[in-house]
Amino acid sequence: MLDSILFTPNLQKLCVPATDKLVPAITQLLSRSSCILTHLRLQTPDQHVPAISTLTALLQSSQLDNLVHLDLTLHPERLAIHSPLPVLTEPGVLPHLETLTIRATDVEAAWIRRIHAARKGVLRWLGVPHGTTLPKEPWTMKDLVVEVHAPLGMEENLIPVSKAPPYRPTPDR
Repeated sequence: MLDSILFTPNLQKLCVPATDKLVPAITQLLSRSSCILTHLRLQTPDQHVPAISTLTALLQSSQLDNLVHLDLTLHPERLAIHSPLPVLTEPGVLPHLETLTIRATDVEAAWIRRIHAARKGVLRWLGVPHGTTLPKEPWTMKDLVVEVHAPLGMEENLIPVSKAPPYRPTPDR
């Protein structure tokens, strides 16, 4: 009942676990609220990971068209076979995305090149997990800063969005 009456027209930042039940509720909340969400942090826990089609549908939804910062923690074992990352290279998906952080799952150099090509001129900063092999030709991606970060520790799970990294890179990056 609460999920049908909750209304958040001023919501701009959201940090939630991406579970089977929460992902559809997030889409409904954003639609019902008519808010302009600019920051989203989704974390797939080791249990109750939503179907890849559910997560992909959320990322493709028009409610996220104004998103400029996306932080995804993807459980590596559950998403090893199917990943929502390919949808991020599709035209029209998250058209204003400037910063993207991918945590806890494998990111390939070829995918980094694809997302750079697909989002050239818009995506400015990409955070990838420790252990990611970066493209060998970084000079071809001058307009994209790619940083490798350490994995999140268990005590850092579900970091509130107020403590999440800023959506814009600092000038010294």
